[in-house]
Amino acid sequence: MGKNPLAIRIAHSGTRLDALKAEHAASGSNLARWQRTLRVRSKLARLDSVAQELADLADLADMPEVPAQVIGPWREALAADAALTDE
Repeated sequence: MGKNPLAIRIAHSGTRLDALKAEHAASGSNLARWQRTLRVRSKLARLDSVAQELADLADLADMPEVPAQVIGPWREALAADAALTDE
């Protein structure tokens, strides 16, 4: 005696439902990854640009240290220049 056609269809439907659930979970996971990528893309781009800025300024580390007594007159001169520019 063969299987009932209705029972076969029910079994097939259950298998198909499980496959659809697995596909849905996979596409949901992909969507979540894309959304995360979109959220962090600008932050990562900013980090890349900051890294480039640091690399561009790396040669400043080799410069001699400027004593504090020299910086004071420089700041005064810059402030005087800014005041003259504002006039």
